[in-house]
Amino acid sequence: MIRVYMAARFSRREELRSYAALLEQVPSVYLVAARWLTPDDADQGDNWKHDIETSRRWAEHDIQDIASCDLFMLFTGAGINRGGHLVKYGMALVFGKRIAIIGPLENTFQMLAGNPPHAVGGIREIDHFDTFEAWKTHSSERLAPAPATDDPTP
Repeated sequence: MIRVYMAARFSRREELRSYAALLEQVPSVYLVAARWLTPDDADQGDNWKHDIETSRRWAEHDIQDIASCDLFMLFTGAGINRGGHLVKYGMALVFGKRIAIIGPLENTFQMLAGNPPHAVGGIREIDHFDTFEAWKTHSSERLAPAPATDDPTP
């Protein structure tokens, strides 16, 4: 099973929830492990500015989720930018995670996409796709359900 963490501007949370639901339709392949997408953990709006303890808890959850993921997906593009998704991208780089950037490349560190793995810090190859649909097409063999069989042996 591939544990996936999805990061984007907070204003895109509902969009990412729909992508997570799509991935989790194939439960034996993908598990989205990004607590900021769940209603209980991240219905924060702008409250992060006022409640230090809650903000720390959310940050700890994000770090734990990123550290445990197999695939880090960064969604770039329009929206209000507080920068948290870019901090998370930096953590994924340092943790040596497999990374897919979905959307336009927006800064120097995202320009590493499309190059072979980097010797510095164990940075792995970074894939870049213009849209989530393009990533799905690229990853279609993983998204396809397993073929049904009458043979009970594994």
